[in-house]
Amino acid sequence: PAAIKSCKELLRKVSEMSIEEAKKYTAEVIAQLRISEEGQEGMNAFLEKRKPKWNK
Repeated sequence: PAAIKSCKELLRKVSEMSIEEAKKYTAEVIAQLRISEEGQEGMNAFLEKRKPKWNK
């Protein structure tokens, strides 16, 4: 999933930020990932107790 790529990028970026900047940026990235198509599929799969069907 694209979330893995986003998390790796997040780690690179926050290492150069202050704690407050990193918190804000992390919250923004997580919010964007949750509303993405993959994020919605992941949440639905979790709630429906099934494996997610990731697009390839």
